[in-house]
Amino acid sequence: MDYRFERKWRFEEQLLSSFISFIKLMPQGFSEIHHTRQVNNIYFDDLDLENYHDSEIGIKRRTKFRIRWYGDVFSNNLNATLELKHKFGNVGNKENYTLSNFSIKKGFTILELFDYIRNSNLDNNLKNILISKKPFLVNSYKRSYYQSFDKRFRLTLDRELRYSNFQPNINFQRLSGDFQKVVMELKYDVKDAEEAEKILKVIPFKIERNSKYANGIQSIFS
Repeated sequence: MDYRFERKWRFEEQLLSSFISFIKLMPQGFSEIHHTRQVNNIYFDDLDLENYHDSEIGIKRRTKFRIRWYGDVFSNNLNATLELKHKFGNVGNKENYTLSNFSIKKGFTILELFDYIRNSNLDNNLKNILISKKPFLVNSYKRSYYQSFDKRFRLTLDRELRYSNFQPNINFQRLSGDFQKVVMELKYDVKDAEEAEKILKVIPFKIERNSKYANGIQSIFS
């Protein structure tokens, strides 16, 4: 698998328009590559929240399990994706598995989710891993996408972050600390690390660790 860096920043939403103008003037030639769209995720974890705790203490090797889909949160016949996001120190990679005809509605239960997983076309080993875990968190946000002219660097800008526990029902709230924040990520392959330094030097914000999953867990279960 290819490994890549994901550098993260957070800044005030009121700066978003100015910062978009800034990145479009950078010599790497960033331009928007998708329309802005809603991103939705269901995060799985062990009953003792092992993934959350590993992230918080900085365990170097860890894997995050989530189901991702785009558009309205509650929809029928979605083309969702199971993502296994692997972290190895400062770099990572992802495995993606298509989940056809995924549907989520208000009042959707864990049993319904597990029935869907059992009837999916996933490998049996993956099914067993997911069913041994629990869907703890749902989050949703708007994402904009920018890419450098040579396609080696991608910037994503996430805003209007909302979080909900999975049960007894999905009822979104916004974290007070995230209410007016934009989360930006710069993604690039390991082989492009040296060139990336030219971008990192001009970004006018401080790089920080930021996990939407950890932020949501802290909010929902604090």
